[in-house]
Amino acid sequence: MKTLIYLLSILVMMIGCTEIKFTEPQPAGGEELSQFPSEIQGLFLTQDGSDSLRVDADHFEFGRVDGHLHVSATLSGDSLLFLKENLLFFNYGHNGIWSVMIVDPQNLPELKVSMFIAEDTVKLKRVSEIASLDKQVDETGAIISYIANLSGAQFEKLMNEKLYTEVMVLSKIE
Repeated sequence: MKTLIYLLSILVMMIGCTEIKFTEPQPAGGEELSQFPSEIQGLFLTQDGSDSLRVDADHFEFGRVDGHLHVSATLSGDSLLFLKENLLFFNYGHNGIWSVMIVDPQNLPELKVSMFIAEDTVKLKRVSEIASLDKQVDETGAIISYIANLSGAQFEKLMNEKLYTEVMVLSKIE
């Protein structure tokens, strides 16, 4: 699990933003899946070919093609998958705080991956108008993430207003 959290931290740092995390897995009312849907199982590459994602029934592996980064996770108690409105929500929890990746398989063989990040002050302000946000800071006082405590209806509002950010696009190659 620590390697998965490390990967997500790297993704967020690559785009230079602060992640918005949640006190509960999201979305409320989504159908919890014990396996990844068969149509997204396989091997995917980023458009520049530098990163790969292999998805099996209950497991995925993400890594740099050059081998410098490798992360894998299996669906379990701290790694949950939900389906709602044709989107997959991969939740990964640590110490009661949940990060959420939104996977959009609607344009296969292209797979879009998005996250909730505070990429600009306008977006962060709008999220804070919808939900209560607490800052997580490091020992220097720098903000490392925001924690949102919200209802299902508030999460729906975040989704409806598209207050998430696409962080990568992958193409299925097998």
